[in-house]
Amino acid sequence: MNKFKVFVLLLLFATAIFVGYVVHVRSQSEIPVGGLFYKATLLEETPNEYWDLTDPDIWILEAINNPGQLIEVNQTATTFLENYLGPSNIRYDNKYYFVTATYSEEEIGDSIFLGPAFAGLLTAWVSVGSVVVVKKFKH
Repeated sequence: MNKFKVFVLLLLFATAIFVGYVVHVRSQSEIPVGGLFYKATLLEETPNEYWDLTDPDIWILEAINNPGQLIEVNQTATTFLENYLGPSNIRYDNKYYFVTATYSEEEIGDSIFLGPAFAGLLTAWVSVGSVVVVKKFKH
């Protein structure tokens, strides 16, 4: 087997490993990829400062009903953000919650390895394609 075929096989293997890694990292990530998220934490004690939540939208209600989980929000439809000025203590249904809104621009995974690895694999595949095209035109 010539060196070019060995290189293509190694590149194919490296690409398969990279894709598997990305899928694994994405499946293990607690933060979904990009967007606005609410997270509510049930407070055991009454905070010194809070505001009454009288008309929750469906997303803040879902966050309250699932404390500790990130809830993806339709940011063009949410009404909670109109009153939101940062992390907030709220009272709803005679319970107290600490609510945060987080905007995530996280890419797939959270490793600085992914971007350069993807660029390297892309460059290698473009190079392989170029060599194949050049060889075709020489014959």
